[in-house]
Amino acid sequence: MRPNGLRLCHHLIATIAAIVWLVFVWFFLPNREVGREIQIALHEPPVELSSSDSSGFAAKLLSLDIPPRSADGGQLNLRDGDQEIIAPVAEGQMVSIEDTEYAVTKIRTWVGLLHRPPGLSMMNIAVKPPDADWIENVFVERGGAQIVTPEIAVFTGSVDAGIAANPARWGVVEGDRTHWFSSFVPGTGLDLDDGGAVTLLSYRPSGWILVGMDADGGTTETLVEANRYPTDGRIRYEDPNAVSYRIEIEVDEHGPSAVSVVEGDLELWTTPAKIGSILVDEDSGLSVRIDQDEREALPLFMEESPWLEVVLTNRDQVLRIREGEAVRVGETTTTFEAFAHPQPVRAQITLGSDTVSFAEDTVHEIGDHRFHGMRALSPTAVAIAVARTNQRGALRTVLTALLILAAMAYLYLNRRKA
Repeated sequence: MRPNGLRLCHHLIATIAAIVWLVFVWFFLPNREVGREIQIALHEPPVELSSSDSSGFAAKLLSLDIPPRSADGGQLNLRDGDQEIIAPVAEGQMVSIEDTEYAVTKIRTWVGLLHRPPGLSMMNIAVKPPDADWIENVFVERGGAQIVTPEIAVFTGSVDAGIAANPARWGVVEGDRTHWFSSFVPGTGLDLDDGGAVTLLSYRPSGWILVGMDADGGTTETLVEANRYPTDGRIRYEDPNAVSYRIEIEVDEHGPSAVSVVEGDLELWTTPAKIGSILVDEDSGLSVRIDQDEREALPLFMEESPWLEVVLTNRDQVLRIREGEAVRVGETTTTFEAFAHPQPVRAQITLGSDTVSFAEDTVHEIGDHRFHGMRALSPTAVAIAVARTNQRGALRTVLTALLILAAMAYLYLNRRKA
């Protein structure tokens, strides 16, 4: 072959190789994902995200549905010195701790007082009226009072200062708010957001209040007895002093020291206090239990709680042990591990102009972003993984530049040979 023909063949082969190289770089070069995790919460500003085309969009959490955790069973870890015993538990079973038999009565969502400085000094009380079930998680501040039923209230006070009477109050429910008043002077009231008005008309101490409600051009009068709410529940009148039975708990520097039941001015019964013990007053038929005593506490309610607890009972005592908590029973440290069912978490999330229903296995792409792996962080927040799926532009540019440099070098060398 003549030199010019050979050179032309070399140019043709180089051109074909360059085309193949460019096709590989631009069409077959795999994506290189750069991922991160973002956190979005209800009632919080959206998280801004940028795209490769310099435009941007936001991610915002619209709703979050986390079903309550549940479990059919679990295990107790019992440690006494160097000895550790694992005891499987399920509702209806019996378990032995320190040679005492307990029935596993419930595995349920934990509600109670969290130790959270700086918090309030509070107790978590359970009360069982005669011929009724336990009323649990009655949160009472030290030195305060809490109504349990229209006939029963719990009072706390120090051994030195005694149990003080607590003031009554009345209120108006408006939406998810309650407007409370400590004044019982006739004429006290407020204007409502819907254009109506509520006015206190009359009051009998520890008896009832008469309230006038203006709405739609007319006035209705509602009589509300102490600690008893009318059917619509809008007007409330709470007076812990207007009950038949007062459960009085005295507290010293070490915690609850004594529990008494008082009817009117007559003390029916008194006994030393002990956390978890079932205290029964035979005269009134009331049973009382102090589940917790915390100096710096934050109440946690069912809709907020991420934990489960196991409830162990016998004739004299109730043990409530939540996940992550170590409870001392005699010389044995007891912890609980629940075998919880999976929670199908679901959320509504806006991504730019899209509104997407997310589950934990949902994958959604918008622009050069891929969203996946959603998980709940709290009852009001989620985390979601974000991957940039179009991150090969920089590598393409480098490889294309290398091709151009190689082509220029090839042409230069061939020109010198010529």
